[in-house]
Amino acid sequence: MKIGFVPAIVIAILRRNVSEKIAFELVSTGREITATEAERFGLVNRVLEDETFEADVTAFTGQFSKTSGSAVALTKQLLYETDAMSFSDAMRLGVDVNVIARMSEDCRSGIERFLKKK
Repeated sequence: MKIGFVPAIVIAILRRNVSEKIAFELVSTGREITATEAERFGLVNRVLEDETFEADVTAFTGQFSKTSGSAVALTKQLLYETDAMSFSDAMRLGVDVNVIARMSEDCRSGIERFLKKK
């Protein structure tokens, strides 16, 4: 904005993540924000301290070793695709994705592991 450039692509990202008021303020003023502000606005999930950064990142990313890669990928796809859908269309897509997920090897082996624990 400060040099006459419209942040057209940035707007698409901001509108998915923050309110219209916050998005307009950020793009129209061109001001830089702190990590704490980004967290408050919902642009980032968390801000990590410098002193514990490595351990915090390792702990966070370690959570993904306990999840199904195919389920995470399908969930991410579903989140993006349902964004502009009506509720009923999103529900229908959810049913379709649920069927795909249940047919995956990750799901079958996950159910087997769950049943063995009982």
